[in-house]
Parts: sequence; structure tokens; C-alpha cells
Amino acid sequence: MQFKNLLLISVLLSSFFAQNTFAQKDSETEILDTILADDMNISLNSNREFSCWGSKKVDSMTNNGEDRNISNRDFAQLDALQHFVYAFNYPESYHQSCTFFIDPIFSENEIPSELRFDGEGYRMSIRQASAILGNRDSTSILMQACILKQGSVQNVFKKAIVNYQFCELIPALISTYLQQQNKDNYILTTLCQMMRNAGYKEFLNSPINTTLYEKVADKPFSEKIKHSIPNSKKNNAAILKMAHNYYEWEKTLENKFVQITQGEYTIGEENHPINPVRKVTLPAFEISKYEVTNAEFMAFVKATGYVTDAEKKHNASVFRVGLDEFEWINDSSANWRFPNGLTKGGILDKMNHPVTCISYADAEAYCNWADVHLPTFEQWEVAARGGSNSVFFFGNDSTKIHEYANIWKGKNHFNASPNDSFQLTAPVGSYIPNPYALFDIYGNVFEFCSNKPNAFNQFEDIVVTRGGSWWCSTNSCNYFNSVDIGRVNRHASFSNNGFRVVH
Repeated sequence: MQFKNLLLISVLLSSFFAQNTFAQKDSETEILDTILADDMNISLNSNREFSCWGSKKVDSMTNNGEDRNISNRDFAQLDALQHFVYAFNYPESYHQSCTFFIDPIFSENEIPSELRFDGEGYRMSIRQASAILGNRDSTSILMQACILKQGSVQNVFKKAIVNYQFCELIPALISTYLQQQNKDNYILTTLCQMMRNAGYKEFLNSPINTTLYEKVADKPFSEKIKHSIPNSKKNNAAILKMAHNYYEWEKTLENKFVQITQGEYTIGEENHPINPVRKVTLPAFEISKYEVTNAEFMAFVKATGYVTDAEKKHNASVFRVGLDEFEWINDSSANWRFPNGLTKGGILDKMNHPVTCISYADAEAYCNWADVHLPTFEQWEVAARGGSNSVFFFGNDSTKIHEYANIWKGKNHFNASPNDSFQLTAPVGSYIPNPYALFDIYGNVFEFCSNKPNAFNQFEDIVVTRGGSWWCSTNSCNYFNSVDIGRVNRHASFSNNGFRVVH
């Protein structure tokens, strides 16, 4: 990410924290205009239709919003900008609500704990959300352009920023807030929720978190949405300073990992034949937010000259639509560079996808080079649960899985669903993270673990994989949960196996 407004933010923050003032300067406004112009030039194609909230092509396809569900064929033809406009301007999924809330009215002297309630109406569909996250860099630049141009942050932007952790937009949020005459304190709420969701220690240990969230943690949402803290100079300055620090921290290597504290945890499930319910005591560890990507694995290969099992043995297993359930084929041309075979193209446009077609042995070699480890299956489960005791970190309702995981959407594998934005792997971070801010802990790729349960000890060459993959569906291999434990040969290379790491 290139954050071109960093100079402006530095100026604004220095002024604010030194003088605690909201005064604007003409030079800062000029810098803002220059930033906006630069971002517009680098982010849009030559026939720029962008006017923050419009696209002639999308308006035409949707009959100016009268037809909210465009065909899959038309949807596939949209570029990054048009997907952005379609998703935010014309959300296509209608949500009914049996709960009636009236958004409380807060004064300018209050900082709400929750963002405004969406209520009944249209929201972004799964395919729309997948599309804008698949073009995450472009989406971020376009949102920033809108925010800085309009001098405000739409509620739908705030929700997207929080849900998908667009931390690269923190400078735009801060600068917009500081320059507003009529302050939108929900921007402060957005910053607080981002820091809380990411488990940012400075925020979690702050009085802001205690008074804004911890005091009402056990309350129903109808009470939480009414809660606020005073927008005093002290609270205001503390939130903005912590948000700035969080932004700087996110740019460092440290942010790639989430710390799990030492303690006793409950794992497993009642009567599960492989993973029965029990308590385990684990020392503190840190686990990567994302699965290891093609770009990261490529850096390892370039540095070491490593050759993977699939490249040596030419025995990688890949999938083709139309195969029987649980049927895979060997493709001698498939390896991590061409994870679905030579004829299906390589990874040059998928560097932010998880590396696949690698074996457990290959993952271990990467870990030795990077000075990290594969998680134990117990560590993986504690991290995946995100503090919950349910089958999924979001509860026990499996119908919500598509919001959180890249899995197969077809009824079977004879045909692919036309509504599946990512038939194979998705860019890491494309779905809503768990409460510990871990992305793709379910779906995308099965993740190798370093040990195995007692039930697998009889199999010498078997290793553990967890979390399910893009191939898994609600009808086949539904291992996209915190309980089930998969297995695979340590030298097998499947196009749905990958890994994340701990240190």
C-alpha cells in the first residue's frame, strides 16, 4: 500500500497533539486536493467515469438502480472501479429484520460505542463483498478518494472499514475528522472498533476500551448501541493518538501475528471420535493473521533455490469441475507455481493468494528458513475459536459460513455455482476475520499442523490439516469449523492445502 496522505497526517497530528486544536490551514487543504488528484490519476482507467458514487456502465446495467441483481455474465465483466460502485451504490441482498431499533441520538459531546444500526433494507451481497475484497488495493484507494473528496465517511464505508480491517485508511479517517467543522464522532467509533477487533494491546489496555466496551460487554446489543463516553479533549486525543500508533504498528512485521495468551483452554467436542472435549494448557504464542502467500513462498524459493515435492515427483493432485465427490486427478505439470496445472495458468496475478500444491515437508522447509513453526493442532484450534466454545467462532449457525470462509458454493462438484466469486483460492483476507483478527481460518486452504491427535498415531506418514478449503462444501468435507481434524500424507501436494505459521 502507498499512503500518500502520510505527510498531511503528520502535520495534522503534530498540530493536534501539540495544541489540541482543530484549526484548518489553507496549505493543508491544498495538500489534500493534490493527494486526491494523484490518487484519482493512479487508480482509474483512461475513460474515468468515477464521480465518487457513479458509473455510467453500472447505472445502465442496473437501470439506475431499478434492477439490483445483474446477471453473472455482466457481473464478471465489471472492472475494479465498477465493482466498487455496484457494491456500495447498489447493494443487492435484501435483509429483513424482526428486531426494531431506533438509533439513539448522540450529542457532539458523546462518542458512541457502536456504529449506526443497519436495520432492514439492502446490504452488500456475498458476491459483491468478495469482488471488492478481491480488488482490495483498488477498493482502498477509491474509498480514500471518496472520503477525502467529500470530507465525510459514509456509514457503509465505516462498516466495511471495520468488518474488513481497512487499516490503511486510518490516516484518511483522522484527517477527515480533524478538518470537520461538525464532528462526526462515529469516525472515532470506527477507529475504536478497528483497534479492538485487531486486538491492539495499547487500546485493549486503555481506559477508553474499559469504559466504552468492557462495562457493557455482557449487555444485549439494544443496550450497547445506546452506550457512549464523553467526547472530552482527553478521550478525543487518546483515541486519535492510539489510532495513529496502531496505523504505524500495522505497517511493521509485528502486525502479521496475533498473540494468544498463556492459559487453560477447552477444545474438542462432546463424543467426537477424534477430537473429544478436553482442557489443554498452552504457553503464550503468536499466530499469523494470514495464510502464507505465493509471494512469501516465492521469496523463500528465490533465497534458497528450494525445489518442492511436486516439482521433484510430478505427482500433484488437482481438481476439475465434473469429478466425482472426493475425486482428484494427478497433473504432472502442477506445482506451487502452477497450482492447478500448466494449462490453467500460473500465480503471477495471484501473489496475494495462499500458496498451494505444497506438501507438509515443503511447509516445514519454509518454516526452517523463516524461523517460524507450524502450529500444533491444539494451538490452531484455540486460535480458530477466537474465544468461543461453539463449533464455529461465530456461533453454531452454519448458514452464515459464506460470510467468513471461501468454500464451494455448488450443491456438488459436478457443476460450479455461478454465484461463486472464488471458485478456487481467494486472496488472503477476503472474508470477515474471527474475533482474534485471524483471516481465512476456515476455508480457502486446509492448513498443516505440526502434531496429530492420538487417533492418528497409527499412521506414520499422516499429518494433520485443519479448517477446510475452497473445495469443501456444506455437502462434502464440511471441515470448515473449529472442531474437525483432517489428515493427508506428508509428501502429498494438493491444490487445496496450505499453511499459516506461529512463533
